[in-house]
Amino acid sequence: MIFLTCVIECLDAFVFFLFVYGVEALRPDDPRSCQVDACFQPRLSSGSIAPAKDVRTGCPDTPSDSFVSHGSGRAIITLWAADRDRGRRRDYQRSWEVTCHHSCLFALQDMLSSGCDARECRVLLPKGVQIGERVMCPSLGSPDGVAPDSEACHVSSGGGLVNCIINGEDFNSGFPFSSSLFNDLHNPYSPLYEIEKRSSMNLSGEISSSLLKLKSLKHLDLSFNTFESIPIPEFFGSLKNLQYLNISNAGFSGVIPPNLGNLSRLQYLDLSSQYGNGLSTDNFEWMIGLISLKHLKMNQVDLSFVRSNWVDVLNKLPFLTELHLSDCRLSGSVSLASVVNFTMLSVISMRWNYLDSTILELLVNISSLTFIDLSYNSLNSIPLGLNQLPNLQYLNLYGNGNLTGNCSQQLREGWKKIEVLILASNNFHGSIPDSIGSFCNLKYLDLGHNNLTGSLPQFLEGMENCSCKSYLPYLTNLILPNNQLVGKLAEWLGLLENLVELDLSYNKFEGLIPASLGALSNLESLKLNNNSLQGPIPATLGSLQHLTDMWLGTNQLNGTLPDSFGQLSELLYLEVSFNSLTGILSAEHFSKLSKLKHLYMQSNSGFNLNVNSSWVPPFQIRDLAFGSCSLGPSFPARLQSQKELVSLDFSNTSISSPIPNWFWNLSSNLDFLNLSLNHLHGQLPNPLNVSQYALIDFSSNLFEGPIPLPTKTIESLYFSNNNFSGPIPPSIGESIPSSRVLSLSGNQITGVIPASIGDIRGLDIIDLSWNSLTGSIPLTIINCSSLRVLDLGNNGSIPPTLGGLKAMAQEKNINQFVLYGSFQGRRYGGQYYEESLVVNMKGQRLEYTRTLSLVTSIDLSGNNLSGEFPEAITELFGLVALNLSRNHITGQIPESISRLKELLSLDLSSNKLFSTIPSSMASLSFLGSLNLSNNNFSGEIPFTGQMTTFDDFAFDGNPGLCGAPLVEKCQDKDSDKEHSTGTDENDNHFIDRWFYLSVGLGFAAGILVPYFVLVSRKSWCDAYWNIVDEIIDKTFWLRRRRRRAATYTRSHGRPQ
Repeated sequence: MIFLTCVIECLDAFVFFLFVYGVEALRPDDPRSCQVDACFQPRLSSGSIAPAKDVRTGCPDTPSDSFVSHGSGRAIITLWAADRDRGRRRDYQRSWEVTCHHSCLFALQDMLSSGCDARECRVLLPKGVQIGERVMCPSLGSPDGVAPDSEACHVSSGGGLVNCIINGEDFNSGFPFSSSLFNDLHNPYSPLYEIEKRSSMNLSGEISSSLLKLKSLKHLDLSFNTFESIPIPEFFGSLKNLQYLNISNAGFSGVIPPNLGNLSRLQYLDLSSQYGNGLSTDNFEWMIGLISLKHLKMNQVDLSFVRSNWVDVLNKLPFLTELHLSDCRLSGSVSLASVVNFTMLSVISMRWNYLDSTILELLVNISSLTFIDLSYNSLNSIPLGLNQLPNLQYLNLYGNGNLTGNCSQQLREGWKKIEVLILASNNFHGSIPDSIGSFCNLKYLDLGHNNLTGSLPQFLEGMENCSCKSYLPYLTNLILPNNQLVGKLAEWLGLLENLVELDLSYNKFEGLIPASLGALSNLESLKLNNNSLQGPIPATLGSLQHLTDMWLGTNQLNGTLPDSFGQLSELLYLEVSFNSLTGILSAEHFSKLSKLKHLYMQSNSGFNLNVNSSWVPPFQIRDLAFGSCSLGPSFPARLQSQKELVSLDFSNTSISSPIPNWFWNLSSNLDFLNLSLNHLHGQLPNPLNVSQYALIDFSSNLFEGPIPLPTKTIESLYFSNNNFSGPIPPSIGESIPSSRVLSLSGNQITGVIPASIGDIRGLDIIDLSWNSLTGSIPLTIINCSSLRVLDLGNNGSIPPTLGGLKAMAQEKNINQFVLYGSFQGRRYGGQYYEESLVVNMKGQRLEYTRTLSLVTSIDLSGNNLSGEFPEAITELFGLVALNLSRNHITGQIPESISRLKELLSLDLSSNKLFSTIPSSMASLSFLGSLNLSNNNFSGEIPFTGQMTTFDDFAFDGNPGLCGAPLVEKCQDKDSDKEHSTGTDENDNHFIDRWFYLSVGLGFAAGILVPYFVLVSRKSWCDAYWNIVDEIIDKTFWLRRRRRRAATYTRSHGRPQ
């Protein structure tokens, strides 16, 4: 880097010398003129431009622009400046720095280029301009004296190739900083990290065909510009001498012109895009002409219509060394060439496609390969021979979900030069072999997210094959998370002296954390979370001076947090949550953690934060979680210094004070706030000052007063189990229109449910139970089309419009529900927040967390509801739990209740329902809990199907019911059965008599009919008996012959 800097400075000085003595100076009083010496304007250490004092040492810091001609007419340099207005000062400095730094180097290159004669240089001039003529750029400046955006300035500086529009005018200009040999117009700024600077250097518009006059052009780079979806100019295929063409990420779209195949001298071709700009081709045949091609990059070019013989085409490019076809929609099998000509292919990157394992079968025959990236494809197996590729250093097969194999077999031998091996997020099984220790050059190993079993390998067994007799001396990253690995963590892990990252999280390791890990002096990331590790945290971990991430949460660790952790000055993440840690947390634990941004201590009930009230933390935290630790009784005052806080969990921390006023100055930045399960009291400010789309949980405290509304729409609002009183604010729907959860249960809320609740169309959960609400459910609730849980229990008629709740009318996969589903909570500030819900179900109040996404329930129990059973409810096909108990509902259960096929729990107890229980209920195969007690049902219980799984408790308190499982028998029904049984027996006797009579008649007919036929004609009778005699004679003759043969054999032996 120092050498390169010196070279650049020398070039700058040389260009300065040439231009000072070769430039025709413009009039000093010309306000739109500038000496070319501005290119070498001294820069401050901060990167800004030093103020100019002299026209020979730099441009004046006033708006100016000009074309300055070189004395010999060999170069013209465009210099420009942005507005000097205070509000645009930053653009001014950036624009001058970029322009001066790059333009002069290009000018130097142009002057020294032997390939640019006067005729070719004229190609790059504006129309009508002669070489050596001074030109004013008509696009710079405007009538009001305000300079255009910096974007336009760079367009002009590259205008020799671009017909562009600046300030509403068509502009076709030229700029001769580009030599005929080398034309680099790429945008120097990253599209991801330097957006502002990048926009100032964009080229756009149409590309002029005058470029064809540059007969000697070998290098053309237009990458990272914005050509606004224009097609690639076809005349590019006529630049015969072109060796390098890079138009990646430049905004081109459409079909790639096949005449690019005419560039027989082309060695480097890059057509890729980071954003899928719309380039495509339906065949590769045009590439056959690129006989000199070494580097081909077409990432995100649509190749979905290319035939499967694309490999055969590329096989005809003998010098190809690098092939990049990532995210090109290639799919299926590839044709396996009989003769592989990829003798020089070194790098192949084809991630994010849909290729199967035939691509690997092709690659095992290419011995020159050093780099293979086939991540995120549809591979299903690894062919034999891949591990024997003699030069392979990098292999990435990440994220091929169907890729299976035995890890111990795949990694048993070979891989002699492998440095990076990534097989994560697949379906590999088996154990990691000890022979992996023989991968002497291994630097990066990622086998995470598989089904690996067994314990950590003993790398020592493979070391005899390595010249360096130490544990994997180059290994920097060991990544094995989300497997089924067991056993203890070995002490030899501390011998991996170059290790930078160790990730063993989400396994089943047990035992102690090895103290030897403290010897890993280069370690930056340590992840041992979500295992079954026990014992104390070793104090030696506090010596890892480069550590930035430490994840030890969700284990069974005990003891105290080592004081030495306060010395981890580089630490950004510290996560020890969900353990059994105890002890006092003092200022010493955080003394040098000045870079700490994420601290997770929750669910360690023995932690007690005890610091001086005047202590100011040395860090500015973003995510802070102390849930279920001891922080009270006062609200922690040291939080007042944290200005960057976005996520806060102080739930269940024994705080029993009001929330201080200064806290609401911090809350406006919080997108996650959990203060639940404390004894906080007083009134909350109205409105609440919180961040947009935040999750707010104030549940289970002692807050009182009216319900406050947030200043901005939030995602979830939990105010349950407090002492809030008064009505629900009528404008609640306008205040939180984007909320998912509204939980106000267990308060003293009165009045009616406001109609504006229907404006919260994305609501998943409404819980208003255990309040004193009156009136009816507003009809607007049907607008909540995503509603899955409606709990108004213990609070009046049911509107017939409930059938319009669309989310409840959608069937779910009930098997997922039975298997606990896949809901793991929502991630806020690096931590998972498990939303929970209490549902009256199966005769008790059950709390759902992991299965919350599948719960679809209605609870209207304990209200004063009357009227008949609402048949509209039977239209909610996705309903899982329905509780209408303890009301005054009359009528009968409709037969259509069988449409609720996913119903798990049905409670209609303590109402005034009558008539018979519908027999269709027997078809509710998932129904696990039923309570029809204390009603007026009558008749026989339909004790079939699923109804046979319930005991008599489900039907108690219905005097008119009879039959199983009740003791009372259905008398009338039983007598009917006896009468029916007698009738059936008489019918059976009748059927038996007719059966025997028919058998006898059939037997008689079978004998008598042939007899009368034969007797009626003598000739038929004689023929019949002759046939019978003949059959009898033959039968007896065969038997006599067999007896003679047997006798002869016993007397004379077997005949020859």
